[in-house]
Amino acid sequence: MNFNRDEKKGLLFSIIFHILCCGLVGLIALTAFHTIPDEPIYDVALVAGGGDAAPEVAPPEPEPEPEIEEEKVKPREDDILEKREKPIPQKKPDVKKPTANPKHTAPGGTGSGTNSGTSGGKGPGIGPASDAIQAPAVPPRVTRSRMPSYPNDARSKGITGTAVVRFLVGKGGQVESVILARSSGNGSLDQAALSAAGGFRFKPGLDSYGRPIRCYAYQPFAFRL
Repeated sequence: MNFNRDEKKGLLFSIIFHILCCGLVGLIALTAFHTIPDEPIYDVALVAGGGDAAPEVAPPEPEPEPEIEEEKVKPREDDILEKREKPIPQKKPDVKKPTANPKHTAPGGTGSGTNSGTSGGKGPGIGPASDAIQAPAVPPRVTRSRMPSYPNDARSKGITGTAVVRFLVGKGGQVESVILARSSGNGSLDQAALSAAGGFRFKPGLDSYGRPIRCYAYQPFAFRL
């Protein structure tokens, strides 16, 4: 059979078209029948003890309270009104010597009788101490104290210092008055120290006879960050 040029081109195009269609149909059939199996999903139970535990979040540490430094402050001489009492001399009691009773002689016989007696007494005791402020032989001792609260404005500005408070301690250990003996250099710190000093109680100071007396006591309040 003789084909002209146009018929040959049409026949060639038809063959190529059929080949492409057959290939596309075969690819669709292969994909439909050969499906990729899905990966299995497993249920796994967690066993205690495996792996690292979740990290624990530590609670924020509380801000430390300001410490009260125990430092000895030597009181100034003009702060203490030293009034020492002179010891009361003890009077020796008069002791009467016993007198011998005269012997009595009765008619018809003799007899004697003696009576002796001694009298003694104890001298007057030492009375209570006066109400004057004295320098104690045994200094007062703190039995109850109070921590000062750090002022927020001073804490935020990083201000530190030490204030010294002078107490007037009564005979019963009560605080009769408080004054600022030495400033910390900051008014709010000084006021916090005076406020804390109001909660102090003392065991009273003693004089040389062991009697409670009124005296001064000093306490430093240190504010540190």
